[in-house]
Amino acid sequence: MQRLIPRLLLLENAKENTALIVGHLEQLGWQVDFVQDGIDALVLGLTKYFDTALLYLDIMDIDPLRLVQHLHQHSASLQIIGMSHFTSSDDLQIVMNAGAVHLLAKPLSPSQLAQLLPPP
Repeated sequence: MQRLIPRLLLLENAKENTALIVGHLEQLGWQVDFVQDGIDALVLGLTKYFDTALLYLDIMDIDPLRLVQHLHQHSASLQIIGMSHFTSSDDLQIVMNAGAVHLLAKPLSPSQLAQLLPPP
């Protein structure tokens, strides 16, 4: 039986970061669906299956904690990883209480992603 390629929902609003992140994720074996705003991330996350969501949480069009909560409630198996410029231990606890498994500081390093994502 052939294993399916794992799917990842990427919310990133900085176009200059997107190509690097997507390229690295694809090298790791992930199929990436990319959106630039929280509303699109919510709609896509509620209508398609994803193994993991990598979400930039410093967005303005939707409450990022509600986004995490809605996606987590919709699919408890979804691994949600937040990205932010604010990653204090308090921030981490708040995001984890909403349903994320981790909070990464931006800018991301390829090694961080490789360590957090399960191998395909």
